[in-house]
Amino acid sequence: MRDEQKTKIELIGQLKALRQRVAQLEASEAEQKKIQERLRESKKGIEDILNFYPDIIVVTNLSGKIVECNRAAPHLLGLSTTGELVGKSAFDLISSEDREKVRAEMRKILSRGYVEGAEYTLLWPDGSKFPVEVSGTLIRDFLGNPTSFILVMKDLARQKKTEQILRKSTHELGERVKELNCLYGIAQLTDRHDGLEELLEGALELIPSAWQYPGITCVRITLEDQIFKTSNFRETVWKQSSDIVVQDKKVGTVEVFYLEEKPKSHEGPFLKEERSLLDAIAERLARTVELKGTERTLKKSRERLQSVLASSPDAITVSDLKGNIIECNQATLDQHGFSSKDEIIGKNALDFITPRDHKRALENMKKTIKEDFIKDVEYAFLNKDGSEFPAELSASIIRDSAGRPTSFVAITKDITERRRAEKTLQDSERRYRLLAKNVIDVIWPTDINLNLTYISPSVTHLMGYSLEEVMALRLEEILAPDSFLSVMKVFEEEWSVESKKGRGRRRPTLELEVNRKDGSTVWTETKVTYLRDADGKTLGISGVTRDITLRKKMEKRLVEYTKKLAGRNKQLRVETGRARRAEEASKRTQEKLRESQQRYRALFEGAAEGILVADIETKQFKYANPAICQMLGYNEEEFKRMDVRNIHPKEDLDHVISEFEAQARGEKTLSSSVPCLRKDGTTIYADINGAKVSINGREYNLGLFKDITQRRQTEKKMEEYAEELAAKNEELKVETEKAKEADRLKSEFLASVSHEIRTPLSTIKGAAYLLNKSSLSEEQRRFCSMIRDSGEHLLRIINDILDLARIEAGQARLEEKELSLKELVEKTVFGFELRAKRKGLELNTIYPSDLPLEIRADEGKLSQVLTNLVDNALKFTQQGKVEVKLEKLADLNIRLQVKDTGIGISEQKLSHIFEKFYQVDGTSRRKYEGTGLGLTIVRELAKLMAGKIEARSRLGKGSTFSFTFPYSAAKQRMVQAKDQAKPKTKQQLKKKINILIAEDDDSGYYIMESLLDDYTTSRAVDGREVLEKIREKDYDLVLMDIQMPEMDGLETTRKIREKDSTLPIIALTAKAMKGDRERCLEAGCSDYLPKPIELEELIAKVSQYLPKKARQKEK
Repeated sequence: MRDEQKTKIELIGQLKALRQRVAQLEASEAEQKKIQERLRESKKGIEDILNFYPDIIVVTNLSGKIVECNRAAPHLLGLSTTGELVGKSAFDLISSEDREKVRAEMRKILSRGYVEGAEYTLLWPDGSKFPVEVSGTLIRDFLGNPTSFILVMKDLARQKKTEQILRKSTHELGERVKELNCLYGIAQLTDRHDGLEELLEGALELIPSAWQYPGITCVRITLEDQIFKTSNFRETVWKQSSDIVVQDKKVGTVEVFYLEEKPKSHEGPFLKEERSLLDAIAERLARTVELKGTERTLKKSRERLQSVLASSPDAITVSDLKGNIIECNQATLDQHGFSSKDEIIGKNALDFITPRDHKRALENMKKTIKEDFIKDVEYAFLNKDGSEFPAELSASIIRDSAGRPTSFVAITKDITERRRAEKTLQDSERRYRLLAKNVIDVIWPTDINLNLTYISPSVTHLMGYSLEEVMALRLEEILAPDSFLSVMKVFEEEWSVESKKGRGRRRPTLELEVNRKDGSTVWTETKVTYLRDADGKTLGISGVTRDITLRKKMEKRLVEYTKKLAGRNKQLRVETGRARRAEEASKRTQEKLRESQQRYRALFEGAAEGILVADIETKQFKYANPAICQMLGYNEEEFKRMDVRNIHPKEDLDHVISEFEAQARGEKTLSSSVPCLRKDGTTIYADINGAKVSINGREYNLGLFKDITQRRQTEKKMEEYAEELAAKNEELKVETEKAKEADRLKSEFLASVSHEIRTPLSTIKGAAYLLNKSSLSEEQRRFCSMIRDSGEHLLRIINDILDLARIEAGQARLEEKELSLKELVEKTVFGFELRAKRKGLELNTIYPSDLPLEIRADEGKLSQVLTNLVDNALKFTQQGKVEVKLEKLADLNIRLQVKDTGIGISEQKLSHIFEKFYQVDGTSRRKYEGTGLGLTIVRELAKLMAGKIEARSRLGKGSTFSFTFPYSAAKQRMVQAKDQAKPKTKQQLKKKINILIAEDDDSGYYIMESLLDDYTTSRAVDGREVLEKIREKDYDLVLMDIQMPEMDGLETTRKIREKDSTLPIIALTAKAMKGDRERCLEAGCSDYLPKPIELEELIAKVSQYLPKKARQKEK
């Protein structure tokens, strides 16, 4: 950045000198007309450049009003034309929080002339925001007074998003490579080890490395009565496991533990890919266990072939003397692509050999009978699909006790890979021989003493010697003395680095002078690579040498040409002095030209991308901005002595010249990933936008260069990663597909767990309620209460897990309404009075005299906090009391305090109690139930309500939990009771109400029918039956189960609403996930009830939607 500023200061100095030169030009009336024409052409050229530039460019006056902009500006700002932007204040484009900073930056521009690299946020017409990087330059008139600003704004959102996606993709790709390497390693262990113990011990070493935090990962594998553990194993609460299941029977478990807690993603402490990987590992081990058992059974059942089967790992067949196959091993099936022995046994061996080899095969069968065996006879065998593969067959004859031949035993070895490898090796040798023979560069490896071990034939053209003569020379005879010393110095430095640090990594490029046979020398560029053995020890060097004699001559000519230009510049200064007399006559014209040039130069210098302007006829560069100078390593003067062909490799010149000529014809061009040569000899890659512009009456080609070298390197690494993954064993593809399927199934788990558990819970709770209403003995009522309490406990656990999932996913929202805090507390505490009474505890509430009658707050979340705190207090208190106290604090705050006389918490444990899954100690876990999520949810709800939760405790004395939260005062309102006419016979009126219950679960329907026994109810088991019943009969209300076969509840509701918009429909769902209520109401449901359904809630909802119907029925 400092170098760029320094370059800009130098360019400003050059501009001042140019201003003085122009002021001194002598111009007659004809010359003034020419200057005016140049001014118009220069302005047109600047407008072309402005409109060609892809970023936002605006020109403002000193107060910030926009007076000019390029075509890209309105498009990037969400406008249609430049007219919508010109005349506006630049501050209207800036977000309100950045406007003062922009004013400060504009004052900074006034003081020092420019500013660059500032980041601000711009506004779209719809109010959305996006980040930009702003560079600004001050424009002055001929007297040096500031007149306006030029601002260039570059959109950063796309760039940052691309970088973020690239980092994330690279990280995820690395994690997937670790997982695939783990599965591949286990697959190799399966193939390498016969014993299960060796396999499982090897798996223990592989599994931790595939997890996100291998340093704190430990593993335990249980297989029947055997247990295998990693050396660092310790059981913790951060665990995931997967069962090893063989033939639908669980035979073991694979468990992975984290030794300490790590930050969680939305699905838990372990990645979903890790859960899929663990299932894949367990499935692989299960298949291995099953395979080992099968092998043992197979071994016992085929003892008569043990000696033969043990003699070869290849395909083995047993056939009668006619060639009919009577037995084969698994390798035979695999070799030919069959899945069952039934496809082979009974067929003739000739069926699996190509017909052209049948005659030779029959002769060899006779030979085998005569000589007892044949060995390594090659045939073309047939696969199941008819394709051929080469294999070697060895066969022997089996004789009975009398010595008569009875059958053949044949061993077939597939040699496809051997033939492929032999062909690959032959092709490789042929290519390398051809490459070495025809390459222009000279390739020359040496041994450790720098003696040539080989040299390519192209050396004869470079040096004039024959190959035999060169091989007889030493390196010091080939190179000029200074060049030989350079090679020795580099080699010694590499040797020193290797000795001290283990292994050098340099691959230097040297310019060396080489001696020719005729006594002359040539200059070469040599890239040196160090040759090492498998242990990294240096064996010698390898050089690739290219003739650069012509380049050296060109560099010398360039220096001479630079000197000539310096002489011409001196002559120009003398001639310029003669033009001073025209200063007054051309003053006004020159002032406009100067302002135009200042704008052009400011845009030129401030651009983030490189810009080159080249003469169309000569292709020589005319202008170069600082960005292109930094990109390619040349200064502007050096560029002016170069043309288009000097900055691109020879092999790309045809394409570059073609694009250049297309620009000259007026076409706009875009070339992607064009290689460009830097001054230091390295190559970068750039995207080049090209167009023709007119400057001072002469046509030029303008190129806009964007460096994409780093992006290409990243893309190349990504391609290498992809190629490495593609080269993995084919079996890994199958494992990956299974892992993906397992991942998909697990992704659906959270959505279905609520439905699968709440549906039977709804039945259990409803049945317990109805059972309790019937005639029962005391013991039966106690059992009934146990059922209801257990259901409530299970529901609390489910709700805790789902609540925490919603909170951590950011889906929890406050829903404030007016409520009575005293009634809320009394209602909540009342639900615990029976439990407190059973334990012999006092449960008291204390209210202050100044407690507001009503407040605005989230009733559900306040009740949830109080419920969790009272539940914990009762759980850990065996005698004494639990006290709930409210206090009104200053600044509209209320403290809710729950105090108990329970077991208390030690100071060491107190700081951890709000952590997820935390229990006090081992003894507490065995004695007290719970998930360890209650206080975590309280803490998160406190944060959501802008409150805070605090805890004080003394071991053995009890605990006090205080929840302080802000509230809003409720509006004063008058409550007026209304007289409502009630039916004389309520039971008869209810029986006139028809309710349709859409429920496919028999138990669920029976419970709801019993709960609504005062009403007339009907049932439908799917959506289609619901529509049929509504067409046949008028119903007053529909209880709609959302998850039904054939047609679900949401689709059914939409179809009902097409014809009836007034029928009350209450949605019933066991998912109870965030967004379910909104989806139900959006589909047309009147209201929503989550399962398991509470009787009070059901009756309240039914009563809410039936009063009007009831009055109509009564009339």
